[in-house]
Amino acid sequence: MDRWPAIRCERFDGETAEHYSRRSTEIRQIIQGFRKLRYDGELAERMERRLMLLQEPDVEELWS
Repeated sequence: MDRWPAIRCERFDGETAEHYSRRSTEIRQIIQGFRKLRYDGELAERMERRLMLLQEPDVEELWS
């Protein structure tokens, strides 16, 4: 049986545990949404952009 690969979120240098937890949770939710085909069209594009931003080291400003 084929399975999706595990979702791994790297912790950035100097990133707080709280911030890492929030960021990794959101990354997992977005990826699982794509895997379950929950997004299409403009929503899929917005979620993809959000996912890319969450993978950048200076993402903390997203929640400011």
